Parts: sequence; C-alpha cells; structure tokens
Amino acid sequence: MQPSSPARRQPVSPQQAELLGSTLFLLRNGLSEAIERELARGDSGLRMSQVQVLLRLGNHDSLTAGELARAIGHDPGALTRLVDQLVKKQLVERHPHETDRRALRIALTARGRDTYRMLYGLRMQVMERMLQDFDEDERYRVMDFLQRMLQGLQAHPPSSG
Repeated sequence: MQPSSPARRQPVSPQQAELLGSTLFLLRNGLSEAIERELARGDSGLRMSQVQVLLRLGNHDSLTAGELARAIGHDPGALTRLVDQLVKKQLVERHPHETDRRALRIALTARGRDTYRMLYGLRMQVMERMLQDFDEDERYRVMDFLQRMLQGLQAHPPSSG
C-alpha cells in the first residue's frame, strides 16, 4: 500500500502519538537491556554508554569529541569522562587532529577493535532474536517505516524558543 499524498494525510491523534512514543521508548530500553544482559554473561566490565562509544567508533577510523558526542547524544563533559574510562581500559586513544590544533581525534586501539567486533556480534545476535518472527518483507517494511520516521524528525526539527 502506497502512502497517501501529503494533502490527504490525516493528523496524528494524541493516542497514536502516545502509543508510538511509548513503544519506541520501550523498544530502545529493551534493546539496551538485552545487550546489557549479554554483556553481563562475559567479563567485559562495560556499561551501555561505553558500548555506544565503541560501536560508533567501530564504524569510523576516528571521530572528534564533538562528532562522537552528537552521534551518541551525550554532552561533551559526559563524553570526556566516558572516553577517559575507555582510555584507561586501553580500548580507545586520543590523537591530535590533523588540521585543528585545539581538537583531538578519538580512535579504537587494537584491543578496542577486538572489543568492537565482539560487541557488534553480540548486537547482531540480539537483533536477530528481536526480528526472528518477521518475514523478509516485514523486516524491510519495519526498516522503511523507522527510516521515514527518522527522516521526518530530521526534516522538521523542533523549533527553539
């Protein structure tokens, strides 16, 4: 079924908005809890916020602190503490920025890359369990809907003030 044209769409009801918001919140928390349960089985000693940093860095050669903070939704001060913890665990390292003397780039160490691969596999196991009851077409539709919701948020950011 094709989406209706924008002129013919009905407004979102408060009940629909509340149900969707609650469901997405529960889904995010459930996903985090499932990953944390898997982490607790091992001896990684990592918290979910640290996992977010490692997973994000695993998809990039390196990121600035500002890029990383925006990517995981943390304020710069909290990110600095997270990075300090991960440096102490020898999972990430800081390097001078190639063009900005005031900035640093954050990258995974060799040990961090190994940990990233373990975390990536763990996340994939959790995602496979979550999607196991969906057929291929349903998986694509869910991904399409979620991506369209994200695009809607990005296209219509909240007004400030």
